[in-house]
Amino acid sequence: MPAYNCADYIAESIKSVQNQSYRNWELIVADDNSTDGTVDAVRSMAADDNRIHLLETDINLGPAAARNRAINAAQGDYIAFLDSDDIWYPDKLSRQISFMEQMGYDFTYTAYEKNKRARRAYGRCHFRAEKRKLFFNALSGRPNRQFDCCL
Repeated sequence: MPAYNCADYIAESIKSVQNQSYRNWELIVADDNSTDGTVDAVRSMAADDNRIHLLETDINLGPAAARNRAINAAQGDYIAFLDSDDIWYPDKLSRQISFMEQMGYDFTYTAYEKNKRARRAYGRCHFRAEKRKLFFNALSGRPNRQFDCCL
């Protein structure tokens, strides 16, 4: 999860990961030199949940660099993207991973829906899948990674 000056809402995004019915996850928050208390909020939540990891940088590198740092630090078999201002439904990971395993897909992406009242995006499980393992292995440099891309 790339993060920059999102102290007002990052806790809600992190809680949406903690509330997943799929429990075997790690959340890597790559802070991009925030100045508003984002790091303190993440540290507080990470102190209570060892599945949450914080990466910090001394300079602002932008969201793509922050996301890439998190991908490089990931230890799991799957990578799912979540921005610091987005929220997942509680069954997002379990439904998507089940779908990927049942169908033998290495890459899927999900739609999102906008919560107009809260102006937030929620990940929905309408799956689209591609068998593009070699393409994404080349991007990740890791031969056994499987990706979710929320578009």
